[in-house]
Amino acid sequence: MTTSVLLTLGRLPKALEIARALDSAGCRVIVAESLRWHVCKPSNSVASSYKVTAPNVDLETYLREPLDIINQEDIDLVVPISEEAVYVSLLHGRLLLPAFG
Repeated sequence: MTTSVLLTLGRLPKALEIARALDSAGCRVIVAESLRWHVCKPSNSVASSYKVTAPNVDLETYLREPLDIINQEDIDLVVPISEEAVYVSLLHGRLLLPAFG
């Protein structure tokens, strides 16, 4: 069974490196990013990419959108990238994933 991973940011080169490493390890990589275009989007290591609301624009919408992606894409693991970790930590208690519960 392939592990599906959600990266919470795709615009930084480190996100691309993480996506490549996860893909090489056999994971299916999904990216949630507030920018329409980002460095991970054209990568063969990324199965799909979602445009989400920036957390500094509308925090509640930002928190709802990754939850929707988690459910829609059957995500097994959420990997926050960079400063998004602060916002993703607010998902604790809203997730039904064993890794967070």
